[in-house]
Amino acid sequence: MSNKKKIKSGIKKTTIAIGCAFVGPVLFVLGSGQPENDYQSLLWIFVGGLIMLCSIVIGILGLRDIVGGFFEKN
Repeated sequence: MSNKKKIKSGIKKTTIAIGCAFVGPVLFVLGSGQPENDYQSLLWIFVGGLIMLCSIVIGILGLRDIVGGFFEKN
């Protein structure tokens, strides 16, 4: 049997991770595309890298919930 609540939670986390996977690199490239090294470009690079890192972590947690929901014994 599958745990539908756990699977739904995993799908929500995975969709958030996919959204962050598209936003993070865009912000990273916006920050690294500027020729001068001011604080604003460093901020965009930092925020983009942090969003990409969060995307990886949230995606792994979401996949863990989905797999756990399918193979959990009740």
